[in-house]
Amino acid sequence: MRKLVILFVLFLIGCKAVPVVYEPSTLTNQKLASQIIEQVIMEQPKKHRSTEMLIDDEFIVFGEGLEYKGKTSSVNLPTSDISSVSIASETGTVKNVSERIYFNSLMRIELFHKRDWYIIQLISDEEYIVKRFYTRNKIKAEKFIDAMNSYMINSTKFSEY
Repeated sequence: MRKLVILFVLFLIGCKAVPVVYEPSTLTNQKLASQIIEQVIMEQPKKHRSTEMLIDDEFIVFGEGLEYKGKTSSVNLPTSDISSVSIASETGTVKNVSERIYFNSLMRIELFHKRDWYIIQLISDEEYIVKRFYTRNKIKAEKFIDAMNSYMINSTKFSEY
């Protein structure tokens, strides 16, 4: 029984993400910052990666493709015992699915380590997690934070509009 309790405690410890202390620096080269952000985001596992993205001076856009919502109606009219005529119509709308994150709405960036992964969390000025990014490389995680920090510092503050 004691071995089971110890095993359970070790399992719980292994499941928890541990905060990593990192003091971000600022990159002066915006092109390099953009390249770092794009590379880390696009190297994530498929289930966390967007299909497309765009980095602007004020925001990042993540595209998830197109979404289609439609309705189909059909009528089947028998013409004899062995044949029939079917009539169908369909109506619908196509919508581009995307998410936009404004740099001036981000308050801070947090870094965690869990098993083989480094997890980067973007925290909004309203204190909620906006998005998470995943990498197995600590240096890439730190450079990603530096690049995001550069965009956050250089973005136009909302009070300046």
